Order: sequence, then structure tokens, then C-alpha cells
Amino acid sequence: MSLKSSPVIHWFRQDLRLSGNPAFGHAASSGNVIPVYIIGPDWKKMGGASKWWLAKSLHALNEQLNGSLSIVEGEPAQILPTLAKLNDCDEITWSRRYEPEQIADDKKTKQVLEEAGLNVKSLPSFLLWEPWKVLKDDGSDYRVFTAFYKKCLKLAEPNHPSSSSAEFVATKAKIEDFETFEASDLTPQHWDLAKGTGWKPGEKGAQENLHDFLQDKVISYKKARDYPELEATSCLSPHLHFGEISPHQVWYAAKRHSDKSGSDQGIEHFLKD
Repeated sequence: MSLKSSPVIHWFRQDLRLSGNPAFGHAASSGNVIPVYIIGPDWKKMGGASKWWLAKSLHALNEQLNGSLSIVEGEPAQILPTLAKLNDCDEITWSRRYEPEQIADDKKTKQVLEEAGLNVKSLPSFLLWEPWKVLKDDGSDYRVFTAFYKKCLKLAEPNHPSSSSAEFVATKAKIEDFETFEASDLTPQHWDLAKGTGWKPGEKGAQENLHDFLQDKVISYKKARDYPELEATSCLSPHLHFGEISPHQVWYAAKRHSDKSGSDQGIEHFLKD
């Protein structure tokens, strides 16, 4: 395997997975990736359950990366150019975010990085269709879900999820002047959600939940989803929130299951939800 002359930094955010992650895949195609997760101000606003999940998810991701994930606290616009200089990087990748405040922050960070002479590559991974592609004929946003969903189905199929098959070396970042953490440091004190639950944060847990749902639950999903006492849903919400699985992976796994079983019972309603 031939490595690019300089490594590429991938900044993990709500995309804590290797497969089906276009931005990480782009970085991996260089052959040499420096994986980084930055703890920003939003972390302090998170509740205990979210902090617990994030800590477990980062631990799982770090294991996938053979211990090379760096967890750093601070401002991305200060951390990323410093890390790029220390590690002889000329490119940084990340997955797009879509909240207005997030978009504004990412634009500012991108400007700082480009002014420092760095290439920035942001790619979609969080939504099936980019928001600006699903608009009314007059260019305005939809306000009714049914009309919105019908428009989605008229568009081209969502992009197929990328694989993590490219060979790459994940390298631990050289870091100076910034506080670093282990994933276990982020677990809230006196919070042990793991006891007595079946939750398994991380990419592997997400894939297992999806597999179990399609095998055992989707056939009765249309009716059973309305009864909270039944274990009838996919339990994928936290996995999707933290990006341990992408909506593209879920979409095409459900489609494949429908084709293989010869039945779309429950699948259509699951995809619509």
C-alpha cells in the first residue's frame, strides 16, 4: 500500500463510524488518516444519558481505529490548523451538519483553515437527500410531511453507502498545548446506564440492532409501532443521532431485505418513518 506524502485529518463529529462515511472514506483513500474528535462547548450542555452514550461510542470507535483516535478539548478553529502543522497535514475532512448555527460555525472554521493554506473537504452523510434538493417548485420549503416525502420519492435514489474497504493506516496525532482525554474520561460520574440494559453504543451495536429489527420485527412494524409496551421499533434513534450508522445504510439494508424476502410488509412504513 502506497501512502500519500502527507496524512489527512478526519474530524469526527456526528459520524462515529468507518463504513458508509464518505468524508472518512475520502480521508482513508489517502492511505494515512489522523482521526480526531473535538470536545466543544456543546458537550457541557448534553444530558447524562447522551454523555454516557458518546463516551461508549468513542471508545468503540477508538478500538476500530486501533487506539489512534485523539480526543481534544477546545475550539476547532484553533485546534485543527495547529494539529495540521504539527502532523504535516495539508487536508482536513468532515461530515456536513445542517443546523443553521452549525453551518455558520463550519463556514467560519473552513475559512480559517483555508486561510492557513489547508484543503477542506466536507461531504454529506447524515441525510438521505440534501435539504436544498427537496424544495417546492417555487423554491420554498415544504411544511407538510406527506408532500415532502412524495417529492423525495420523485428524486434520484439516495447515494449508496460507501464501504470502508480501502486500506489505510490510522495514526495518532501529535498534540501540544491542548488538553486530551480518553473516552472513559467523558463518562458522567454516578451514571451507569449499562447495568440492566441491552444498549450497545458503537457501529457494531448499530448494525446488530438493524439486523435484528429486519429479521424479527419489521414484518409487524406497521401496527405494533403504535403500542409502547411492545418492543416493536428498530431502536436505531441514538445510533443515528451519533452517526454510528447512516440513513443510507438503513435505507438500502431495508430494501435488500424486502427484495430477499419477497415482501415489503412493514418496510414501506419503516422507511417513511
